[in-house]
Amino acid sequence: MPNLHSAALAFPSKVAQLLRPVEVLDQLHKNVAARCDLKVLGAWRLAFDPQDWQGYVLGKNVFAHPSVAEDFWLEYFAQAHMHGPSATARMAWQNVGSFTLTEAMRASKASNGDHWIFDLATKYGMRDGFYVPLGAWMVVYWSSHVVRLDQPTRASLEFATIHAVRRLVQLMPRRRRADRPPSLTARELRVLSALSRGQAVAEIATELNITQPTVRTFARRAKSKLGAKTLTQAVASALRYVLMR
Repeated sequence: MPNLHSAALAFPSKVAQLLRPVEVLDQLHKNVAARCDLKVLGAWRLAFDPQDWQGYVLGKNVFAHPSVAEDFWLEYFAQAHMHGPSATARMAWQNVGSFTLTEAMRASKASNGDHWIFDLATKYGMRDGFYVPLGAWMVVYWSSHVVRLDQPTRASLEFATIHAVRRLVQLMPRRRRADRPPSLTARELRVLSALSRGQAVAEIATELNITQPTVRTFARRAKSKLGAKTLTQAVASALRYVLMR
């Protein structure tokens, strides 16, 4: 049986053949999440604006996995309507990257009135979870145990999650797809993608048949369009927007 890393690397080719959102989540559930004792809760498109929490509450384009009772979602949206955004939504808005439910609990202040998500999770047997914000999307895994994930495990989960969301977006009607981030040119995207794989500037220049200063120019433009202060942040932003090819 392949390990998590191998399963994650094989996931893009497997998911590309699937034709229904439920199949995408189930593939993610059985072939990736299960290898680190996690279950897929669901994926949904959010209005990632703290001032527009109603867009978040409505949860447009929710893809739920049957590993959790349907009543969970009914209570989730009812609680959100009543109390406003959850602590986990606020964590996602803060652009902190992926995080566990335990980490969100530690960072949350009960006085905010957004801690209802922890009570709801406990009610449905979710001791912990792993949240992966991707631009206007959120994918959540859950576990009946405390989640302890090292960095390689997180990276493998995030890699598979990015490709799951990409496929979900492809399967959605165009009118329901999330807004795109600032447009990157094909070359800017190629350079960011190469940098995300650890390629050196000289190597990228040779591969694309351009000069090294031109590679740096493309990287600088991409960084500016994404509003990033560093190249690392630019790569992370592109990944969250599910742009990497």
